[in-house]
Amino acid sequence: MQDKLIDKLVEYLQNSQDFMLEQMPEIIRQALTYEKMSAYFTAGLMLLLFVIGVSTAIYIWKRPKLESDGRWSGPSIFALLVSLMFSPMFFVTLCINIDKLLKIYIAPKYYLIQLFANMQHQ
Repeated sequence: MQDKLIDKLVEYLQNSQDFMLEQMPEIIRQALTYEKMSAYFTAGLMLLLFVIGVSTAIYIWKRPKLESDGRWSGPSIFALLVSLMFSPMFFVTLCINIDKLLKIYIAPKYYLIQLFANMQHQ
């Protein structure tokens, strides 16, 4: 009985391995396509948010709301600080996603090795 069970288990593992080897090119293609589209979407969104943040900071800097005594109003200062605080984060995320796209296009095998290695460590 145990021999039959072991034989079935070995057969199942061999079939699973064959399935994985057969499907691996498609899995790799789908992983690269997903990572590429994700990087494009995120880079586009970060570029948009960065442009909005910088434009808002420039607009507020040139046209601040002033108090009656000529000082900047609290909301103007707050809006300027928020714009200046978040714009660098958007820019860094944009750069990270551009780097990701460069890796995918220039060295896709290297990128996949990094991706799968990072998955193992999580």
